[in-house]
Amino acid sequence: MIEVYSGGGSASSVTVATTPTKLFPLDKRISYVRISNLSDNYVFLSPTTSNNPKAEMDKGIVIAPKGVSGWFVEFNSTNMFQCDFWAIAEADSDLAIYLGY
Repeated sequence: MIEVYSGGGSASSVTVATTPTKLFPLDKRISYVRISNLSDNYVFLSPTTSNNPKAEMDKGIVIAPKGVSGWFVEFNSTNMFQCDFWAIAEADSDLAIYLGY
């Protein structure tokens, strides 16, 4: 099934390093997220709330290096996390992010 998002969206990029980096804050208007790893490193995502720690190495949702199966992750209205998104990597890693509203 193809989902269409008519409310617009925004594209951005973030460089993730060895300390937790917030990718984007909670916004209840977000109905679609695509995070693509443009680097040669594995990146670990952690959807977090105030009760959970920020991203940690080797924990959470892993995004493989660019060109390898699993180099992006998508969330939509059926599997969306309603919280902040954080990431961490072993070395500087560039991510492309698209948020649909």
